[in-house]
Amino acid sequence: MTSAGASAVAFSGSFVDMIMAAILSLLLAWVQLFLTARQRVVTNIFEIGTAGIIAFLARALGSTGYFCYGSLVSSAIILILPGWFICLGALELGSRNIVSGAIRSVWAIVYTLFLSFAISIGSEVYDSFGPAQPSASSTSTEGSALQTVVVQGSFSSNNTAFDNQFQNGGFGFAQV
Repeated sequence: MTSAGASAVAFSGSFVDMIMAAILSLLLAWVQLFLTARQRVVTNIFEIGTAGIIAFLARALGSTGYFCYGSLVSSAIILILPGWFICLGALELGSRNIVSGAIRSVWAIVYTLFLSFAISIGSEVYDSFGPAQPSASSTSTEGSALQTVVVQGSFSSNNTAFDNQFQNGGFGFAQV
């Protein structure tokens, strides 16, 4: 339920994204509860491996056009993100336990980097043999929906902190 709610609220997912994020999160929970209880070797790497598998499946579902890849992969792994360790590290740093707070904070950052590395590996594995994905670097616009659009106009701020007028790329300054 957490992943389904996070898909809609935090990652702007649709109703079908909510359902699929819940299913992918159930896969993560199944691996965590049943597979790691039986195999001690798996307990050290299950988060990283499962994040890669979830990214692979989310990329495959995202290529169908019915699901959003970013919403699926982000919300499916939300339960293994190291938020608690970041909170503990910040509290320990605030209470002047510099060594333990720094160790917890650095561990949480490294763990987050491992998770993002697993997500990118899972996505790239699917891209290596899956159908071609649209990329931002494609220069050919024939037969595709990629087009260049030029928007001209002006923007006037009603904020007192930013009172300059923005016109065609300038901030009210003289352009050379």
